Amino acid sequence: MSSKLKIIFVMIIWGSIGVFARNISISPTLLAFSRAIIALPVVYAFIRKDKQKLFSFIKNKSAKPVMLSGMLIGLAWVALFMAYRFTSVANATLAYNMCPIYVLILAPILLKEKLSSNQVLSVIIAFCGLILIVATSLNIKEANLMGISFGAVSGMFYAIIVLINRKFGTHIPIQSATFIQLMMAAVILAPLVLFEGPIQQWILLDLHGIVMLLILGIVHTGLAYQMYFSSYKELSSTSVALYSYLDPVFAIIFAVAILGEPFGIYQILGGVLILGSTMISNK
Repeated sequence: MSSKLKIIFVMIIWGSIGVFARNISISPTLLAFSRAIIALPVVYAFIRKDKQKLFSFIKNKSAKPVMLSGMLIGLAWVALFMAYRFTSVANATLAYNMCPIYVLILAPILLKEKLSSNQVLSVIIAFCGLILIVATSLNIKEANLMGISFGAVSGMFYAIIVLINRKFGTHIPIQSATFIQLMMAAVILAPLVLFEGPIQQWILLDLHGIVMLLILGIVHTGLAYQMYFSSYKELSSTSVALYSYLDPVFAIIFAVAILGEPFGIYQILGGVLILGSTMISNK
């Protein structure tokens, strides 16, 4: 399979996360924890296959930032799964995809980077898009606003992860870094999960829920990350950025086609503004 087909396939897989999350009846925190735990053996298998030394980077200056980013990934997953519970998958996805805009806003503050005129324009356009989505949701029920807020928080966590990587760099093999991030995601979520009665929730899962949970951990996380990183090495960063816009597109298509979620004209316009703004910011 070519690198382009691989990354498109990964975007299809990631675009379906909302559908799977909706069909697993455990708490968002336990769902994020389970996703990390299930994916760990898959990632480790690829590390062994490629004969990498897992903890050889422990004295590397990038080790601590990678561990911190792993904790943030765990929290970002919880926020996103919370968003799916309170609002539509489409709304949650679009709010989450404000991530590149948050990076533009935070970069001048944290990294002292200057914004170009295109980037300033993209921030304004993106917030106009978010206002359209929020305004539409306020006319439906308050829970939608909470869901959109969780989606936005998830995007903010990912923006911080991007900035950490940009600031400290990642001089660590990608697969090893992914394993450590998943491990730290599980570590940060473990205390929260213990208060929720995880064993009881797992036992109450029916066969359908168990299968969906395994797919979420093995396919959506372990295998998808492997495919993404293998294609990432062979494509330019611009190409990867452009293909990443397929993720929210597929997410919305699946939400409408499979879950039967409504998607009105204002949401469409808001989505176009948000996704369009991120394209402008990359020019």
